[in-house]
Amino acid sequence: MHSRRPSFALALALAAGTVSCSRAPRPSILLLTLDTTRADALSCYSSDGAPTTNLDRLAEGGIAFDAAFSCVPMTFPAHASILTGLYPPRHRVRDNGGAPLADAALTLAERAQAEGYATAAFVAAVVLDPVFGLDQGFSVYDGPEGDPAAGSEHGEGQRPASEVVDGALAWLETRDPAEPFLLWLHFYDPHTPYAAPEDGGCALGDLDASLRSQYLRDVCAMDREIGRVLAALDDGGLADETIVLAVGDHGEAFGEHSEYGHSAHCFDTTLRVPFLLRLPDGSHAGERRGDVVSLVDVLPTLARLAGWSDPAAPPIGALADLDGRALLPGPMPTDRGVYFESYYGYLNFGWSPLAGWLDGNGKYLHASRDEFYRLDEDPNEERNRIGEPGLDLHPYQVPIARLGEASRLPAGDSAPQDPELLASLRGLGYLSSGASTADLPAPLASSSLPAPSDMAAPYERSIDALELIRRGESAAAIPILEEVRSLNPANPFVLDLLASCYLEEGRAADAEPVLRDLIRSSRTPDAGAFTRLGVTLLALGRPGEAVEVLGKATQLAPDRPRPKRELARARSMLGR
Repeated sequence: MHSRRPSFALALALAAGTVSCSRAPRPSILLLTLDTTRADALSCYSSDGAPTTNLDRLAEGGIAFDAAFSCVPMTFPAHASILTGLYPPRHRVRDNGGAPLADAALTLAERAQAEGYATAAFVAAVVLDPVFGLDQGFSVYDGPEGDPAAGSEHGEGQRPASEVVDGALAWLETRDPAEPFLLWLHFYDPHTPYAAPEDGGCALGDLDASLRSQYLRDVCAMDREIGRVLAALDDGGLADETIVLAVGDHGEAFGEHSEYGHSAHCFDTTLRVPFLLRLPDGSHAGERRGDVVSLVDVLPTLARLAGWSDPAAPPIGALADLDGRALLPGPMPTDRGVYFESYYGYLNFGWSPLAGWLDGNGKYLHASRDEFYRLDEDPNEERNRIGEPGLDLHPYQVPIARLGEASRLPAGDSAPQDPELLASLRGLGYLSSGASTADLPAPLASSSLPAPSDMAAPYERSIDALELIRRGESAAAIPILEEVRSLNPANPFVLDLLASCYLEEGRAADAEPVLRDLIRSSRTPDAGAFTRLGVTLLALGRPGEAVEVLGKATQLAPDRPRPKRELARARSMLGR
């Protein structure tokens, strides 16, 4: 369990005397974030979804938003948008496992503290570890340990919904009942590896052993635990004084557009999410809304409903300056559009950045090969309208350009380097290279790198190679990786795997040019790549070149023992 000192916003509020016991009662807030949950995974959105009885009950008792979208198909950046009301270019969290959210951010929890709320968060995966900065404003921030040895049956670095709920219910029992609360629960069960048992108590009918069926079982298991939280509100007399908002951070693909999983692409399979809002007085019960909404709307909506005002804050923290909008009292304007992006391919695979804008008329994706879809006519996004006569992209490009020029938070500190935490992130399947997210191309910048949509199939081939490597079949992985390299020669992920395979097979001469390409293609100089190149040069009998390369490695990572050890060996081979 992690506790922080009072936030900056709370300190300002206390100093100004704005937190008072005499204040009129405010509603409490229960925020449920559903990791990797696409909208059609819930039965309240699709007859093909899992039987999500408890989330369906939320929809029946409140508002279900049918056109809700994530702004980025990755857990950490998406949650940064939920908790700040800002799009990724402005809060500057662009990848999992990268630099943390800046302390200058004014988060939902900091606003709640400034209004006299008790704040607590119970998260389910180390991708939201406190080191990444989302704990700002939470007096209690509880999550799994970032230690591979502490992994549960669900996988290292994560925990099931039952443990998240256990912690939350215990906190509700011990909190001060005189204070309103903000309680955030993050559920990770629908994320790979899928782990729900087939007999987990969900009536899933004729579902088979496919990945989607396994996924839906996890969605159902998550819903069952959410039912425990809702029951606790009912039993404790809290339901009629608590706002409940449940929202997916992003979706999951199962082969649509040749994508499996999420992160690198921005089709609706990974962007369209459930968004359910229940009010304490039961108003708007059973309402369905089709206006376009976004994750960035969570904070301003809750602030409006709770009656919060702006505390003294940095200029970028003002409610009027946020990218999101309060979703009540009424629908959004019919011409409202929302932003989305994925820089995952750019940062990790040598692809062009992907950014876009969608509204009720269409969806524009900007990359080195642009795409445009009419979602009302083409919900599966199969017909790219770019190049059709009369297509006007100006209404989509202008707001993206404005966003790129808007004020933004300062960059967070450098990415964490804790080896146990990084190992846990890799154990959860996060392939992020840790490349710097500073000075990224603007969302509408031109690029000559491969378009993400053109790289979906080669990416899946590289994942096939990774599975072979994990089974000890490096030789079989090499031709697959060389095939992908021919299509995507500046892909650091592929180059890293390929170099490792060549070295594993004793082919140092083949590994050398791959390692040099890896060093050239990496956005951030990597001491590990320089060290491996130096060791390879030693194996090839070229200690003079190795000294230069290993010297660079020691400069990049002066505390690591291996570069120093190998540099000493290279110098001894030269008689120094």
